[in-house]
Amino acid sequence: MRIIDLFSGAGGLTFGFYYNLIDGQFVRTENEFIFANEYDSHAAEAFRTNYPDINMINRKIQDLTEEEIVEMIGDEEVDLVI
Repeated sequence: MRIIDLFSGAGGLTFGFYYNLIDGQFVRTENEFIFANEYDSHAAEAFRTNYPDINMINRKIQDLTEEEIVEMIGDEEVDLVI
């Protein structure tokens, strides 16, 4: 599943899409996070620490241009926006 994570905070909701609990262990899912967005710099830094492999855009959502978003998404469809 291809996911965009808006208003990400430190990534609490992201955790549920990032991991599954299997036999008492958290196991990474096959979900692909295209990018995450968070305006608050402290929350964005915490998110980067928690999910270093997800592209975190730390600025106002209104400042993201359509061209930037299309470039990050590419040609494949997005399955979910959280």
